[in-house]
Amino acid sequence: MKNTFTLLLSAALLISACGSGGKNTGESAETTVLTEKDSIAVNQILVPRDIMVKGDILLLVADHHNGADTLFYAYGLPDGKFLFGQGVTGQGPDDFNMPILFSNAQSDTSFCAYNVGQDRINSYALDSNGFSLLTSVKSRKVLPRTAVNDSIVFGDISNWRAKTIGIYTENIKSGGKTDSIPTFSIMRELEYGYSLCAIVNISRLFGCGNKAAVAYQLMNRIEFYDISPDGKMTLVKAVGTDKLDPKYGSPNDKDKLVLNSVEKYFEGGYATRDHLYVVNYCGTSSKDIYPENKNAPKTTPIDVYTWDGQLVKRLVLPGEYNFAVDEKRHTIYAIESWSGEDFTKIYSFRYKL
Repeated sequence: MKNTFTLLLSAALLISACGSGGKNTGESAETTVLTEKDSIAVNQILVPRDIMVKGDILLLVADHHNGADTLFYAYGLPDGKFLFGQGVTGQGPDDFNMPILFSNAQSDTSFCAYNVGQDRINSYALDSNGFSLLTSVKSRKVLPRTAVNDSIVFGDISNWRAKTIGIYTENIKSGGKTDSIPTFSIMRELEYGYSLCAIVNISRLFGCGNKAAVAYQLMNRIEFYDISPDGKMTLVKAVGTDKLDPKYGSPNDKDKLVLNSVEKYFEGGYATRDHLYVVNYCGTSSKDIYPENKNAPKTTPIDVYTWDGQLVKRLVLPGEYNFAVDEKRHTIYAIESWSGEDFTKIYSFRYKL
């Protein structure tokens, strides 16, 4: 009972921070705390890192750093029946080296992944029996973050000499960058007991079909774009501020930036055809998000936007999760951030918009 009360209190504080007049984008929407959850038992041995819904298939990617022999695991929906395991770590043409699933792509019968170790963007045909390679191209210096559709990827390039970061679209079939936009990210010398050059106010990129969005980690801002067939970006709506807090300085500042705690906004999320589900901490201190007490209850606050930039709902998951959204079944499937314990369950939360 005490844990439930503490959890609801934690959720209430987030709701307050995200409410009208708080450090949010200035919008208000109904908030629902999803306290009821079901689960799918997992009998395979893995530590999952990514999760994605593709039609009637739930796809997990295992963290290869934890000694996974098989990297991709598929489960049927809605029953959670194990379908197949596929993919091994290696440098061969059919192998994987640190694969990252893109947040979503257009088709329910295919998916995209960035094979980091091989610097290749791959697309695969997917069914209940497994997947097979469709296309494979080099990333051509753009660090891909998401696939907008079957041809266009959305990513960024960091120019460490000029201390600038640009966001780009690239046509992975014909090759070459098709458009670019500036960002509010900056490069600074940081002090964490030692000095390093790092990106401050990292952008979070999402896309699906002909839609894309850019959100920022340390800034109350999210932008929505239409993507044309030839990869041109048109701003639909920008929500929030257009200025980064001066305490983070500028790329030309010579003093080292010391960040013991920051106010966090947008983190991970999930894109569907109709909505963007994005984690938004609404300016909550990082010390409160990640308390020293490891047993303190955590929450995952999710803002739900339409692709024209309208906030329609705020959902709060009772725990720290990576998640995927099945809009057909009105269900969020979630995996807990790894705590060192065995992974045995995929959680599911029913919701309404």
